[in-house]
Amino acid sequence: MNLHEYLKRAAVLWLLNRRCYIAGTEIYIPRSARLNAGMEQDRELIETVKLKKYKQFIDACGIGIQYRSQWRLEFTQDNAEDYKSVVIRGIEVKTSRSDYRNGFVASGCNYNYLLTPKGLLKKTEIPQKMGLIEYDKDKFSCSKAWNNPFQFKGLRVVKKPSKQIVPEKDFKMITSEVGRKMRPILIETLFDKFNTLKVG
Repeated sequence: MNLHEYLKRAAVLWLLNRRCYIAGTEIYIPRSARLNAGMEQDRELIETVKLKKYKQFIDACGIGIQYRSQWRLEFTQDNAEDYKSVVIRGIEVKTSRSDYRNGFVASGCNYNYLLTPKGLLKKTEIPQKMGLIEYDKDKFSCSKAWNNPFQFKGLRVVKKPSKQIVPEKDFKMITSEVGRKMRPILIETLFDKFNTLKVG
């Protein structure tokens, strides 16, 4: 497996660790969402690093709640308002500077990140509203944790993203797309587990 594919899978696990209920790879981001959520960042990048094209599919995308305090919150009529803070997080993986210049989805999610090997990009080289996650191959590990699904080492947010607004119709489309892409995996996993069950 090449580094790009490996980091895409790591990105999905990282999203699940960031309170996403579901996450998948190669998720379509509507052009209208990218335009509404800050396409001006893409135009700025084209001028500075001469990007060749706009991408329509983001490497990894997850849907979940925004704040840690809500992580274990059970839904009731009293706290229904808290569930309006569901957000979309998107990650683009770039493993080389040439890969970076090939283009990436810089907007379209509430929070957009770039995931790169450590030291590949400077903070000043990425769009203002995007976050940057760095992968340190010498320190990287992923294990199960008691207070989160996973514990990561060697995967660190070095620049936090700014929240962007995603229009409601695009939010619904992206959410549906994540579910559609993950449905076959869920079906296969649940079916395999079901076949191991025995009735007492």
